[in-house]
Amino acid sequence: TAVIFEESKVRLFTGSHLAQAVAHTDEIHTYLIQPGPALSKSGGHEELLGGMGAKKLVTGIMYTSEQMPAPNELYERYKVIEIAKPYKIQTPVDRAAIERIGFPEHPDLIRKKLKIKEGREMKIFAMKLNTQKQMILVRRLD
Repeated sequence: TAVIFEESKVRLFTGSHLAQAVAHTDEIHTYLIQPGPALSKSGGHEELLGGMGAKKLVTGIMYTSEQMPAPNELYERYKVIEIAKPYKIQTPVDRAAIERIGFPEHPDLIRKKLKIKEGREMKIFAMKLNTQKQMILVRRLD
């Protein structure tokens, strides 16, 4: 169960299996949304993010949307900068956090191959969506 305080409303998310079904996709849109631990554990991410029109990626607990989601402490928001094949990122990046979702290689190995240092503002999601491996360079919005 998660309780969310919005402007003048209080919303309760129970993670109920009766929640409306969320659309799934293997296409990355303009924004990525990553539920935080509280939202993930409560199961309320489908109700909250699906209710905002975000689509759930087929791998992991990650959502994508064409519209920028409102700021919320229950999830991280990212603006997609580039989508590339593994290790083919064209945008110059010196520092970035690395997270893998369904990707076979360890973040330390990915960082070494990309020749980048640990960072916070930029992030690279190494993902395997269906059978496609991708690296998504994003900028943190929060």
